[in-house]
Amino acid sequence: LSILATCTETGGGAGPAEVAGFPVEKVDLSQPPRLGWASRLSWYFRAILNSLGWLPKRPAPQSRQIDHWYSPELLQRIVEQIRLADPDIILFEYLTQTQVLRALPDSLCRSTVMVLDSHDILWKRNQAFQQREEEHWLDIDRQQEEAALREFDLVIAIQPSERDYFVS
Repeated sequence: LSILATCTETGGGAGPAEVAGFPVEKVDLSQPPRLGWASRLSWYFRAILNSLGWLPKRPAPQSRQIDHWYSPELLQRIVEQIRLADPDIILFEYLTQTQVLRALPDSLCRSTVMVLDSHDILWKRNQAFQQREEEHWLDIDRQQEEAALREFDLVIAIQPSERDYFVS
């Protein structure tokens, strides 16, 4: 059984080291690619330039919409890393990674269990921000979130109230 946890933030969180006793491999884009000398060399070169402050700051997400969170280049890189890992289970850390799930080949989606660690009911948070006339980091409504949640085989809720919402 192979489990892959997505981690697409530079210096991303630790993530689980194992799930139910099975080791978890992470797609961590803050590390150099394992395959291809040109990819590794490019990664190291950009890392050096970035450490010297010679690269512009990391761009903001394409938008605050769930379907346009990642740039096409980054999305392609994530999908390629997942395809190479060919995992049995993928643990997605954020709902914004639904864009990654939608970009995966159908054959991989059929043979892989897709799990979401939901963290929050994001449409409710967005609504609360809007009521205070503030901007939430993700512009999402109830229908969009529920449609995205249905794409996963399993959704993990970290709060009992959220579990009750997801079950209903």
